[in-house]
Amino acid sequence: MSVLRKILGVTRRDRKRNVDIMKTVYIDKDISELLRIRWLTYFCHVSLMTAERFPHIALFGLLKDLVQEEDLERNGWTISEKIFRQ
Repeated sequence: MSVLRKILGVTRRDRKRNVDIMKTVYIDKDISELLRIRWLTYFCHVSLMTAERFPHIALFGLLKDLVQEEDLERNGWTISEKIFRQ
């Protein structure tokens, strides 16, 4: 929204709502829908990463306390392999 405000020359002192600014630029979607699309795009990006990448582990991973160290050592798995085998 700050980019749209700068393009239009509207400041916060003008006290125009974001919805009004979006209507002047002919954007039909509301902010929650734009955020949902942005989140789904990032989710798809992270889900296509390999299982060893940190964003993928952070999104799909479990806490290390929930994964038994003995199971990992006995089977020779990494934490990400253990998560995907469940």
